[in-house]
Amino acid sequence: MIWLSYVLLIIFVGWLIYLCVFDVKSRSIPVWGLIVVVAISALNVCNRVAIIAMGDGCSGTPKIDFHRVTGRNLVEIGLGILPGIFLILLAFATKKIGLADGIVLCCMGLFDRYLTSVITFCIASFLIAIVSVVLLFAKKVKRNTQLPFIPFLVGGYIFQRVMFFL
Repeated sequence: MIWLSYVLLIIFVGWLIYLCVFDVKSRSIPVWGLIVVVAISALNVCNRVAIIAMGDGCSGTPKIDFHRVTGRNLVEIGLGILPGIFLILLAFATKKIGLADGIVLCCMGLFDRYLTSVITFCIASFLIAIVSVVLLFAKKVKRNTQLPFIPFLVGGYIFQRVMFFL
């Protein structure tokens, strides 16, 4: 089961990079692309629940014990979507942020832990702020120009995964 986590991580990051390129080129994300990201995240959640239920697998034959899957474990898994929910609410309130950005951040939070999602959001926000200021001073963009946010989310996600040793 642990090996499946690494396989899903590679597929997840590869698909996020694909969505990043798609977002930069067309300034939109296809619905089917989001469905694939949600499916990969859901599969990883099922894998994480199975790993929790089976234990570490080092104590002889693994037995599935669903009593180990407590509400606390499920709450920790569910907390990861909070930054994405915040971004979705911000998208509805301001109409300046894409809905797909919030959905992708929700999927990142489901794929990993709550703290990973928060760190990714903070890094992405910091990166887009720096790039925006540089582009404004270079007069490459105007104040109302919209930049794609998913590349910054993917960059923040990869950065924090590398910094915290995958």
